[in-house]
Amino acid sequence: MNNKSYFTGIIGALIGGFIAAIPWVLMYVYGNMILSLLAIIIALGALKGYQLFNGKVDKKLPVFITVVSLIVVTISTFVLIPYLLILKENTSVSISYLYQNSDFTIAILKDYFISLLFTIIGISGVITSIKSQVNNKKEKIDVHLFRNSKVEEEDILFVKNVFAKYNAFDKNTTIAKEDVLKEITKENKEEIFNNLVLSGNIRQYKNKYYFVENGTSEKVKKVVIIVSIVIIVFSLIVGLILSIGSNDKMSKVSNSFVSYNYDNSWNEYLDSEEENYYIYVPKIDETGYSGIISVSYGYTTYLASDYELMKQEIIKSFEEEGEVFTTTDLNTEKGYSALLVEIAYDDPKSFDKLYYILTDNKYALVYSTDYYVSGVNVDEVALEMVNSLTFTK
Repeated sequence: MNNKSYFTGIIGALIGGFIAAIPWVLMYVYGNMILSLLAIIIALGALKGYQLFNGKVDKKLPVFITVVSLIVVTISTFVLIPYLLILKENTSVSISYLYQNSDFTIAILKDYFISLLFTIIGISGVITSIKSQVNNKKEKIDVHLFRNSKVEEEDILFVKNVFAKYNAFDKNTTIAKEDVLKEITKENKEEIFNNLVLSGNIRQYKNKYYFVENGTSEKVKKVVIIVSIVIIVFSLIVGLILSIGSNDKMSKVSNSFVSYNYDNSWNEYLDSEEENYYIYVPKIDETGYSGIISVSYGYTTYLASDYELMKQEIIKSFEEEGEVFTTTDLNTEKGYSALLVEIAYDDPKSFDKLYYILTDNKYALVYSTDYYVSGVNVDEVALEMVNSLTFTK
């Protein structure tokens, strides 16, 4: 098929990029470690996919590969990895549920910036290679991560003598490509010339070329260093802001039975006189009609292994009351089994979420009521309580 297309090439690049991201994603999810170095090969996968899907090769190709690589690492980090983490834990929570937890959000952002850094490092090498080959009118782009150093040294020495004949060692004394090729007697002279352009030994200036001893492309090196520094600094700033913001707005409740965090933009409702029962309302509306969260706890005859029995008992009690409800099995971030019961009401319009948390012979209940008042983060505050709650031993 001779007809080449940007569209089919981009589709192929996306497919190739996601395939190349598989080792990195699986290592993150199932290896319990972030090997961001594996993100380097995403650009190579995108390029291979672009070629397999007959993408058009011209000066736009580096832009396509760059954009596709960044899209792949972004979607993989913020969508695929959280989804696989949910499957791994065998829970029915949504991705949005994970992002409501500030600790998870901070962690995923830090990992994203690190992975982005390695992806850009990988892109820089691939893009430099692509640009050089496109400029040299190569239809078939071939990128190698490793080259034969012996052959390269021979080529460097041979071609260096050609440039020495014209004293073409800087931008002020350049020569045309045709003049160089005329002096090279080897059959694969085009390949030799292209390889030395890729290595940085031959550099272009105003459509002519000159030779340098140091093959490392200083321009690419500077770009990689600058981009790396910017990403690292940016990720540190974002992480610091998020962590500071998270810590500043959190308060902790701790007693002889439970310990948990909550958003201190909410007030403890002081009318609650029971020792094991706390009520919280937002400071913006202390009438209690914008949102209410209560935390209660006590002893039970159930063990943690009796979760299904507890679940059936709770479901039975709601059915006897004639409630229309849904249930979801959860695992809190502290490792406790939890049952979420959700009930919607029309008058007044509100939404209740009841989180039953169980351990051996103890339980806790975080009960939130959301009256849909703009600016009140009822569910976020309740989830922080649920995921931070521990039973005091």
